[in-house]
Amino acid sequence: MVQGGGQAVGTVQGDNFYIPNTLEACQLELEQHKRDLAGVRAENEQLRQQVAAQAALLESKDALIAAKDETISLLRGGYNRPN
Repeated sequence: MVQGGGQAVGTVQGDNFYIPNTLEACQLELEQHKRDLAGVRAENEQLRQQVAAQAALLESKDALIAAKDETISLLRGGYNRPN
């Protein structure tokens, strides 16, 4: 004879998985996933901004190198020119 014939409430747990078995548990899990997703999206946006900033820095560096090379060429041209 089985005692405590009430309905089981809670979760089913096993090896590395979790299955909510009530509507409330599903809603709580959904809300947690929404928060997790929002955090991942925020992190993704920060990384995109960092990549854009790095690309802008690289462009600035390339422009500075080009200006330096032009200055060196002009100075060499002036040095090799007879007075």
